[in-house]
Amino acid sequence: MDTIYRYIEDKYGSFHEEWGLNGQSSGWVLKLYSGRRILLLVVPCYKFFKVLFTLSDKAVEEVILSDLPYIVKDTFVNSPRNGDGRSALIEVRNLDDLKVTIKLIGIKQAF
Repeated sequence: MDTIYRYIEDKYGSFHEEWGLNGQSSGWVLKLYSGRRILLLVVPCYKFFKVLFTLSDKAVEEVILSDLPYIVKDTFVNSPRNGDGRSALIEVRNLDDLKVTIKLIGIKQAF
């Protein structure tokens, strides 16, 4: 998480975080905000964490055109559309997953 914090601060400036209970299914989640906008939600798990992104249609188009792994693209494309766009839950277990997360933050912030 420190890498994600540093990346957001270095690239986009200040952000704030808020812990909250998100029901029995996921328990506690950490919301990271840029201004009033939620960048991502983090779900802590044993020895790893999950990151939930909700992207606009234009941002999802950018994901499709990017060099992100097929599984990430497929997850966004096949997720149901809600009022804010499409959501995907990404597991962060290693450095490659962290790189995907950072790339998705950049795409989210661009749109």
